[in-house]
Amino acid sequence: MKWSPVRRPTGRLVELRGELIRLGDWSTTFRRRCELCLNGDFERARSLGIDDRAWACHRFHWDVQSISTCPEHGCALTDDCSACGRRQRWSDPSLLYCACGARLTCRLFATARSVCSDYLAGRLGVSDRLSCELLDALDYRHAVRAVRILSFAASDAGIEAVGDFCTPADRGWTIAKNWVDSIPLLLDSLLKRRGRRGSGLIEAYGRLYTETDEQSAGPIFSEQLLAAIERHAVQHGIIAENECRRGRPPLGTVSVTGLARRLGRSYETTRSLLREANAIPRGSRRGVAFAIEASIADSLPPRQPESATQVLGVGKRQAAQLVAEFCLKNNLGRPCPEMARRWVSSLPTYQSLPSETGLLSDVCRNRAVSLANICHGIIAGRVRCTRLTATGGLSDFRVSVEDCVSLKRASEWTIKDVSQRFGAHHQALLELVKLGVLARHGRKLCRENVEAFFAEHLTTAQLAERLHIAAKQVIGFADRRGVHPAFGPPSVRQTFFRLQDCRQLSL
Repeated sequence: MKWSPVRRPTGRLVELRGELIRLGDWSTTFRRRCELCLNGDFERARSLGIDDRAWACHRFHWDVQSISTCPEHGCALTDDCSACGRRQRWSDPSLLYCACGARLTCRLFATARSVCSDYLAGRLGVSDRLSCELLDALDYRHAVRAVRILSFAASDAGIEAVGDFCTPADRGWTIAKNWVDSIPLLLDSLLKRRGRRGSGLIEAYGRLYTETDEQSAGPIFSEQLLAAIERHAVQHGIIAENECRRGRPPLGTVSVTGLARRLGRSYETTRSLLREANAIPRGSRRGVAFAIEASIADSLPPRQPESATQVLGVGKRQAAQLVAEFCLKNNLGRPCPEMARRWVSSLPTYQSLPSETGLLSDVCRNRAVSLANICHGIIAGRVRCTRLTATGGLSDFRVSVEDCVSLKRASEWTIKDVSQRFGAHHQALLELVKLGVLARHGRKLCRENVEAFFAEHLTTAQLAERLHIAAKQVIGFADRRGVHPAFGPPSVRQTFFRLQDCRQLSL
């Protein structure tokens, strides 16, 4: 069993020998092979006097598409017939012979060994493992994505392959192997090749910047690469030193939009005040958010008189909710700026926070936790926070993401929570809500209702795992036995079967 892949239906992943491989990296339609390996099986069977069809065996690493060459012979893996050109499928009865009768072990290949393929094969235990400090710290799926991103960048930068048979992936692997020395040269080559200075990160670095994100390449590689890109961009005047990168300002700064809200002025007026104070950093561009030092922000004059919304540093609707929740009103029942200021100043703060933190506004939006709920947690000491400036509102607070997530009501789940937990598509969940199948409270789903639904229904991937067949075959397999989906296209994007109906399939 250690050689057999295990499908994870909730994450579109395949687990093989302790490594996580993306489902798209796993070949399930066409069967690849090394003809030299099969030729060895053929010759061995003939020498033993046994049937070569019974002796030939398939190697598990041939199915991993990121491994492009045989780690033993160094030749390219192929799935077609040299005689008729037909691609071999898993449904074909023979591993050694094509349907046209031609033997699949006769082709001669020139050696085209790929160091990247050898490294990936080594991680699966097929051959001796090569060392690459950067990639060794990543999951297999993230390492493959990192190599591809660097390969794209090397191609964009005009970096030629080394050797006659070097694959494009080898260029990316070589950069990862010599990370400290290679990444500055790669960035310089990209900048020289594209020739678009002063026009932003996307224009300057192209796919190297746009295709790097935590979801596909993992947080470790993404943070290292994006940090290197941003340092290089600041040195060459591509971006301002305190530009709002990846949607948030650096520590110790405030965005112009947040400053305008705090001052109670328009964005244009605030920018004019910054221009008069020579506070707009070098490299800033119109239409691109940038951040300024908190000390400069504190020196700008606010509009008089201040409002409670301005003091709190949040939107009007959120300010109204906080005023009502924490009784920040005067004797006339109107929002009181002075009470709001004292309330913000009374919130307990910490000198240091855990590694994973975020701006209060970002955490509310990205983690689906209400602002009032987090404020109650701060007051009760369940949420650790720190304040970036002495006079700013809640927009200048950084909070512990872990503490905020723990405040989420146990009886409710977000669409993202349900999607990750049960392997359901988020659009399908929304369509089930429209049909009245799932109960929704505001932006969240009722946990009890969701658990009851998935206790009685199976997704196609879950049913395929129980039946030990491919997901593409499930609907046809069930239909031939009189079992039909409970929900599916066109009303619901994803197909769901009732568990009770599936008992007819001998689960």
